[in-house]
Amino acid sequence: IFINELRAGLFGPLGFETPEIIDVEMQYVAVLKAEKEERERLRLEKAAARRRKAKTNRR
Repeated sequence: IFINELRAGLFGPLGFETPEIIDVEMQYVAVLKAEKEERERLRLEKAAARRRKAKTNRR
């Protein structure tokens, strides 16, 4: 009976992750966030350099 109710979704959305899986995913997300922050920092540095160069060309 439990299997039928589980398959029917009567208990709502359930996750079957173990704490180990969650820890691995959290580490992966931390790496992705760090990479994204680095890309954003480089993008902002390049934009600032373009602005400085454009400003000096106007003079």
